[in-house]
Amino acid sequence: MVKNEQREELWKEAYKKCRLSIRHIQMAKELGLSPKSLIKNIPNPKQKWKLPVRDWIEEMYAKRFKAKICRKSSLNYVIASRILARQSDAFCRCEKRSL
Repeated sequence: MVKNEQREELWKEAYKKCRLSIRHIQMAKELGLSPKSLIKNIPNPKQKWKLPVRDWIEEMYAKRFKAKICRKSSLNYVIASRILARQSDAFCRCEKRSL
């Protein structure tokens, strides 16, 4: 029990220090990253080549799972376009049947 509490405290610390969202924490856990490694990889202002931790996690997740990370707005657009496509297909089928 003590280890679980300590582990959760480390994740909370990484959440605050790295300015991550819950989604990024979940991705990091799926990748098998530890909270210490996230905190260790916070870029210094002199390290211009280093990605911010949230972008680094997204990049590794996309490479590992070969999935594109969708933002909420683009995700809503994709869902809406699929719904409209289904509705238009259903409408076309109804017209063909009546002919």
